[in-house]
Amino acid sequence: MRVASYMSAAVFMVSLTALLPGIASAADPFPKVDVITTDKTVMGEPITYPTGPGKITMSLVTIAPDHISKFHHHGVQVIGYVLEGSLTIEYQGGERKVFNAGDPIIETMAVPHHGINLSKDKPARLLVTFLGTEGVPNIINDPELDAPQK
Repeated sequence: MRVASYMSAAVFMVSLTALLPGIASAADPFPKVDVITTDKTVMGEPITYPTGPGKITMSLVTIAPDHISKFHHHGVQVIGYVLEGSLTIEYQGGERKVFNAGDPIIETMAVPHHGINLSKDKPARLLVTFLGTEGVPNIINDPELDAPQK
């Protein structure tokens, strides 16, 4: 499964390279900028990959201004990159982390969390890559943590 892990990382880096600003020079017509290198998630968990045949899902996610997602966690490793706006992620227990345009997110798998767009007029747009496998859900909702809707 190491090959699948390396392929997943390669797909992600190629995707990011296309999104990053850069000025090509005659000496290096394809400059590369490492966005992040880590072996831990935002909550300090070691990065792990599921076993079995790999299944990569890449999604463009937009969170409308002044909106919040439902609490959830992930069955697979998730890598995000904020394309536009700002995203606040609140983790179970109340800790919050803010990610702005250009920030990578190596999301926690085990700690329930939800995304919040605190802007009143700008959407938050993210490129999200799920490094999964068949039969393992990318997103697992945690409805017991959501506040009742009024």
